Amino acid sequence: MKCNKENFRLTLLYYFRKGKSAVQRAKKLPDVYGNEFLKERQCRNWFEIFRSEDFSLKDDLRSGRPVELNDVAIKTITEAVRHITARDFADKLNVSHIAIERH
Repeated sequence: MKCNKENFRLTLLYYFRKGKSAVQRAKKLPDVYGNEFLKERQCRNWFEIFRSEDFSLKDDLRSGRPVELNDVAIKTITEAVRHITARDFADKLNVSHIAIERH
């Protein structure tokens, strides 16, 4: 059964409001959802968030700008310089070498 994060969190919120523990839910819900369900630590984290009276089910915005790599620039550089390291590539595009390696 495919479920998104918000559906899992809604299920956890339901059990939180019923007074169940995070550990109980982490052990029982995989029977229904399979291995797709959250791990025990994630369940505990969400129950902690609910205890602080934050009932939002969406992810918080993260700081930093998501890396957007320009495919045209990448192609141009690779055609001009066949033997280039990921770090040199990253310097030319002003991104991290990890972003280059993942692309």
